[in-house]
Amino acid sequence: MFDHIITATMGQTQQVIENLQTIGLDHEQTKAMVKTIPAGYARAIKTPRKVHQNVFQFVTASRLHPEKHIDHIIYAIQQLKQNNYSVALTIYGDGDDNQRLKN
Repeated sequence: MFDHIITATMGQTQQVIENLQTIGLDHEQTKAMVKTIPAGYARAIKTPRKVHQNVFQFVTASRLHPEKHIDHIIYAIQQLKQNNYSVALTIYGDGDDNQRLKN
């Protein structure tokens, strides 16, 4: 399924944990899986695990607005592909920037 879910606030973390419990995951299991990293902060960057035919899977979930800089994520994925990494990006969200990001 997934290794971790990253949220930007403790409130989001609590909501995700509650949602995962409604599909049958226990509290300790979901607590270990859901991590809060405040916007603009990360202590360490880990190499993502390869899944699905040796492709690194990246996911972002956000409002699609210019201030979210989803275009930076897309650019980073393009750079990885140009350097012969097998990567895939899934974007969940909608907003004013939707059409521009599709182009």
